[in-house]
Amino acid sequence: MRNTPGSGKLPYAEDEVNIVKQMCPKLDLKPGTPRPLKEGVLASLEACNVFHFAGHGRLNAAEPSKSCLCLEDWETNPLTVQDIRGKNLESTQPFLAYLSACRTGTNMESRLSDEGIHLVGAFHLTGFRHVIGTLWEVSDKHCVDVAEAFYETLRDEGMTDLSVCKGLHRALRNLRDKGRAKSKYIRDITAVGEEEDQPDLGNTNWMPYVHFGC
Repeated sequence: MRNTPGSGKLPYAEDEVNIVKQMCPKLDLKPGTPRPLKEGVLASLEACNVFHFAGHGRLNAAEPSKSCLCLEDWETNPLTVQDIRGKNLESTQPFLAYLSACRTGTNMESRLSDEGIHLVGAFHLTGFRHVIGTLWEVSDKHCVDVAEAFYETLRDEGMTDLSVCKGLHRALRNLRDKGRAKSKYIRDITAVGEEEDQPDLGNTNWMPYVHFGC
């Protein structure tokens, strides 16, 4: 989502989605783009094999079950960890959820740190075989690079457990080897009007990514 209510813009998110769409026919997938509202996205999970989200993530440090993916209606009807965990997709066993947003694999509540109560854990628990997410802020621009390299591996080597692991590894290694880069936009919640350049992250843009699955 390029534009999210109450949040900073993500000018590269649309590029990322377009790259994924272009890859779909080569992965024997039919792309679908439901309107980014909670109920529609939840319903779409029941028929998808790959779910890719590019946008803002919001971490609720006090109540991790309320951490959410920020859709158009996130301020009034957020798509939370609890909502995802309420689905049961074991019968369809979707292959991959790729959560290209900030802090989707993070739980800041120390008393629940070993419970896996975060968005990545929720998608995995509900039935997705593989889930890719992040532990902290990610660069909007570099999210595109990671996603493109990742799906290129799936295109070239097939949608297998091994190709998911290899694809993420290659994508992050490529990004790491590009060296230092300054990030202007991040996929965490920022107020509109607070989109100034972020501090130089050094060569750490590759580090936040995590993979849950086989």
